[in-house]
Amino acid sequence: MIAKPTGLRLVAAFFILLAANLPAHAAPPANDDISHAIVIADSGTAATVTLTDATTVASDPSCGTTPYQSVWYRYTSPVDQFIEAHLQLTSGSTSQRPRMSIWTGAPGALSVAQCNPDAHAVEFQATAGTTYYLEVSSPVAGALSFLNLNFNPLAYFPEGQNVAPPPNDLFWYAVTAPSVPYATTVDAGPANSDSSFDPLSCTDDPDDGIQYVLGDTIWYRYTATSAQQLDVLYTEDGTPGYIGVFTGNLDTLHAVGCSALGNAKAGGARFTPVAGTTYMIELAGGADNAGHAAAQLALQPSPPPITGSVSIDSSVTLRRKPYCFPDLGCGVNTTLKATAHITCSSNVASASVTIAITQGSLKASGSGTASCGASGGDVTLDIGAPSGFAVGAATASGTVLSYDSNYYVMGAPQAVTIKMGR
Repeated sequence: MIAKPTGLRLVAAFFILLAANLPAHAAPPANDDISHAIVIADSGTAATVTLTDATTVASDPSCGTTPYQSVWYRYTSPVDQFIEAHLQLTSGSTSQRPRMSIWTGAPGALSVAQCNPDAHAVEFQATAGTTYYLEVSSPVAGALSFLNLNFNPLAYFPEGQNVAPPPNDLFWYAVTAPSVPYATTVDAGPANSDSSFDPLSCTDDPDDGIQYVLGDTIWYRYTATSAQQLDVLYTEDGTPGYIGVFTGNLDTLHAVGCSALGNAKAGGARFTPVAGTTYMIELAGGADNAGHAAAQLALQPSPPPITGSVSIDSSVTLRRKPYCFPDLGCGVNTTLKATAHITCSSNVASASVTIAITQGSLKASGSGTASCGASGGDVTLDIGAPSGFAVGAATASGTVLSYDSNYYVMGAPQAVTIKMGR
């Protein structure tokens, strides 16, 4: 005779069946704890980092952002050398990008070697015989899964350089300008164009958005104390360099000043800060330098603004001149001759004057220079124009710019008449 199962046996059988059908809990990565840090070979590594099911403990150090998950790597430098390491995201959101930091010392009593709350790249000078711990962490629980880690020891400096890149080679380690006026001289030659790790530049074409900078890049940081308009000036080996002024973090940078935008000049950018806002200033010389480049930076108040006006003569002359070239055929050169009148509240030795002419969907513009004072100044321009401009009504406007004098005037569009001329 078979005994009937009791209620207690039924409950036990139910939980055994339930446990058999539950998914097994995944184990954390082998290097989840610093005591089991993966050893990086002397030559470095290119590896996949797995943060899935990683954990953290109270003794895990923080760079200002609490790590919800972390894994560890260990490297003992065989020689004095420069080391670069970076992470690339293979899944997850860039707003939840991985963090990485470098530590020395003993587990539980670590000292920071390089650390920033949002850094996903590091550069540091390693000392022979010193052990470095690399922490890869996630700022949000479960935000990341797989990452590509590149840890690149270089017994020789990048591109044959004999000095390490400056500390502010990377965005996160920007040097702070404590106040204005601020001026400094730096050897920018050893800096690197850091590709996707220093990705941002401004451009004078709004359709281009933000582009990669070509050339060595260095970064500065300034937190404004007032709304006083500021100029940023930058040269490398006496040549005007690229300048970009941004707000936001690396994922959401917004350009507020640029050496290629609006009221600017080569090697100069102007912006009006908001008190309490931090501005990131990116500087580049236009080419990677394997040697040295003497760079000069100045962050200073703009000179007092100069006011004035700009107007265009109501009559614009249209000229058409046929041409023929062997094997290229014939065509017609079209030019528009226009005169701008400018006034300035103070003397300006040389202002840049731009005249823009529109007729229907056709547009043409040209630039020249003129001196200006209380009695005004004139400039007449022959503007190359697309074919199709014709005798009749059109619209013209003028813009005057003298960066060094802080003179910037944009004239309102005005009606003009295009007449045929010779």
